[in-house]
Amino acid sequence: MFHFSRAIVIITSLVIGWALSLPGYAFRCKTKLVVEGYTTGQVINRCGKPAIREEIVVEYIRRYHDGYEASNYVTKEFWVYGASSSRFIRILTFEDDELVKIETGGYGGHIAKRINCLEPKGAIEQGDNIALVAYLCGEPTRARLIGRIKGRYFYRGYNFSNQIIEEWDYFQRGSNRKRVYRFRDGILDSIREDDLY
Repeated sequence: MFHFSRAIVIITSLVIGWALSLPGYAFRCKTKLVVEGYTTGQVINRCGKPAIREEIVVEYIRRYHDGYEASNYVTKEFWVYGASSSRFIRILTFEDDELVKIETGGYGGHIAKRINCLEPKGAIEQGDNIALVAYLCGEPTRARLIGRIKGRYFYRGYNFSNQIIEEWDYFQRGSNRKRVYRFRDGILDSIREDDLY
């Protein structure tokens, strides 16, 4: 009895130690660890190609007191690795080829099936990225670039962003309503319902 309980304590300590040794922002692809800071090539070598990959170029603007402005262009990529009955959805954000954010979505094979994007029922929320919407809903019925607007945004010393505004429409044949997903720099800003025409 004493040896059995001691073995349980040792095993529990080892499991807790292993869990604490993993970086806070990491996940496993099969047997390989993926952590923030990796390049797109390193992630592909460990996990293969993502189910969805979306890319945008964002302009960050630093405005000085004398009126001078300096721009910095950042390539942002949003990747989604799909769920299965034994894996979570992984949502990755890259900036200039560096993994900067790892998020976890739903779990299980039922998540991998397409949802009805006319009635998302909480499956898609404000703040989700464009690749996750494409993964869950499929390609939009119509996509359009609305334009660029300057908005306040603090990023690595830059205080303005020339933000890309894009809208995706989903509608069904025979219906006179559509659901419009509005993105700002690849991040879902709002969902609204509109007349089709």
